[in-house]
Amino acid sequence: MTATGRVFSAPIEPASGSARALLESFFEQQRARSSSYERWNGAYASMLAGTTSEDAFVLETKRTTDDMRGYSEKILGIEEGLKRLDRTSAAMLVRVIQQNERVRLEMTAALQVLRRAAAREAWSWQRGGERAAAETTMNLKPSWARTEDCDPAACAIGCACAKDGPEPTEEEYSNAVGEATQTLERAFGEINDAIEELRYELEDEVDGGAN
Repeated sequence: MTATGRVFSAPIEPASGSARALLESFFEQQRARSSSYERWNGAYASMLAGTTSEDAFVLETKRTTDDMRGYSEKILGIEEGLKRLDRTSAAMLVRVIQQNERVRLEMTAALQVLRRAAAREAWSWQRGGERAAAETTMNLKPSWARTEDCDPAACAIGCACAKDGPEPTEEEYSNAVGEATQTLERAFGEINDAIEELRYELEDEVDGGAN
């Protein structure tokens, strides 16, 4: 699977170990993923503040991409390992988390590029009331801020280097930010709920091993 959760072409090798060991490994990967987000978001904030360069942010984005891919590979192995042990409930929770982590990554990147463009005052409606010569009828969606065939040297995740296109109106921009934010919040909620359930699964494994 890629950093955004797309399926790997190679078969996933189930991780070995007990259910307890697999769940503990999952939480270790999830903590590492959170640390990568903190580092990436910090680099983004520094770039917007002008304390670091765009080149430095692009390098951090590539590093984050590699990290996220590694976490996804390991977590997919954990999911397969749990299935092999017939821990179906735990495996399903891991799958829910992984699916929503993909959404989290995509919406985080979409919001970055939208806010990055706004910070640059890239659109005519930001510049003293100047208006575009022609209005576009295309609705702006969070996907507007992403592209699948971008230059990987410009954006390692594939969403911060959108090609030139019709300029969004102020309303379209606001709607896109709002939609992406709501989608991100829903993903966070799903992730947190599933993680809480997995904590109970781990507690059961620990208690069972103590008896």
